[in-house]
Amino acid sequence: MIYADAMERGDGYRPATDDDGPAPRPFRIRGHLVHGIPQVGDSNYDPACPTCNPGSINDLGTPTTAAVTITSTPTAVPDPLPSTVDYDERRPLQDAVPQQREGMITYTDDFANGFRTGIAVIFIAGEMAGIGMLAAPWAVVNLGWMGFVLLITFGIATAYSASCLGTCWLILEERYPQYRIYPVPDPYPTIALHAVGRRTSVIFSYFTKACVHITLFGSATVYLMLIAQTAQKLFSDTHPEVSFSTWLFVFSVALSSLMFLESPKDYCIIAVGALLTTMTSCYFVLMQILLDERIKEGTTTDETQNIVFSANQFFLSFGSILFAYGGASSFPVIRTHTMFKRNEFSRSVVTSFIILAILFGTIVVGGYVVYGHTINPNILMSLGDSWLSYAAIILMAGHLILGFVIIVKPVSEQVESFFNTSHTFGFQRFVVRMSLLLAMIALGEIMPNFINLVALMGCSTVLLSTFVLPSIFYLRLCSIQSATWPDRRLSWKSKLYMYMVIFVGLTSGTLAMLTALAELIDLQSLIRPYYVYYIDSEENTYS
Repeated sequence: MIYADAMERGDGYRPATDDDGPAPRPFRIRGHLVHGIPQVGDSNYDPACPTCNPGSINDLGTPTTAAVTITSTPTAVPDPLPSTVDYDERRPLQDAVPQQREGMITYTDDFANGFRTGIAVIFIAGEMAGIGMLAAPWAVVNLGWMGFVLLITFGIATAYSASCLGTCWLILEERYPQYRIYPVPDPYPTIALHAVGRRTSVIFSYFTKACVHITLFGSATVYLMLIAQTAQKLFSDTHPEVSFSTWLFVFSVALSSLMFLESPKDYCIIAVGALLTTMTSCYFVLMQILLDERIKEGTTTDETQNIVFSANQFFLSFGSILFAYGGASSFPVIRTHTMFKRNEFSRSVVTSFIILAILFGTIVVGGYVVYGHTINPNILMSLGDSWLSYAAIILMAGHLILGFVIIVKPVSEQVESFFNTSHTFGFQRFVVRMSLLLAMIALGEIMPNFINLVALMGCSTVLLSTFVLPSIFYLRLCSIQSATWPDRRLSWKSKLYMYMVIFVGLTSGTLAMLTALAELIDLQSLIRPYYVYYIDSEENTYS
């Protein structure tokens, strides 16, 4: 399995000569994944590729001579930024191996784990749908019309940031040949390593890694908490004596065996299942919302009650909406591990966000119109009792289980790497992963309300890893120029937008994080156990 990228000349290009000096050459990169030797008419056939067409002509008018192998072991290439090198941030990083300036560049995937572009869409949509769909209606209701504006604005901004992250990795591929060998561990911290200067590169790399894995750890904890909450809802009639804490422990132990899945194909199936269960659950939720609206017709309700708007309410809702788009920090991993045509990553992002817009839009509008200020932070708990609501809860529980398996894997591997644990199944790996699971259970047991944890992560690590850091890294990578690299200079409009995102993100995120922390450490809230927030349609402690 081979990644092959063709370098194409721009209009009016002539072959470079020694007299031309170090002037940059106008070329761009086009890539595709080749399985064996495709024939003419195949979807992944490229006439410019020497694998697809051995007699192809490169952009200098001579036959290509690129070596192509079906299976190979990646050649060790020195890191372009070793810790022992006296790196000057005013001087751009140079290739460890001279970059080809014509013909074809081949990339080998030693683990053969590339998938088609559609799978990337499923991974993105399957990961981001779920918690956001459950918590976004409550946040939008609290903010009123401003909630709809923020939901749409953050969605567009997240899609753009995701595209910037994908472009950042493409820039690294253009400049550093060692990143053309897949799979690449920790692509997001690697982007940070090359985007900033010598004195701060390692700091930013570890900081980025911390933001991503703290978000994943908190998200996995919220997944377990919501699974326990749905179980308590489903079995409230038959086992009312079983508390939330018990359900949390039972389901956490039951899911522990799924934390040891290894094959990327297993995770592909899980991602498909996560998206399908979410979409089906969304349909049942919408049908139940319409049914509740019909039941409500003819009954007298207090329409004069208004939502008490406060700064705390605003920032908690603000952080919850941000958390709905928290999966963007894993997009570089999806791009480097699952893309069949990696230059089509932006198309995958746009397609995924169209799916998310349909899911979020229907549920948010329905919850806003039907339930209003009586809505629960988990919209499933606001649904009336019928087979539709129970089907929706069961399907969403299935999504939460599958989503937990997806997001806990990188956290587990990072902890294992920190403790230098073997990457094969053994006693050490078992102890590390079970300890991580116990830490999640402990966090879920002491948290009074999952919405506070969601808001805290949304306005801190999610805001940084989804909006602020991508803008900083993209600006920095595009500002570094070299004669052997493509021109990546940005327009003043793009720069203005990114500076605005950085400023607004840091300012609003700081205020929202302080508010969430104040709610989190509130004495009364800490004393009160979490399961008192489980309510039926007649009670609501959040009104």
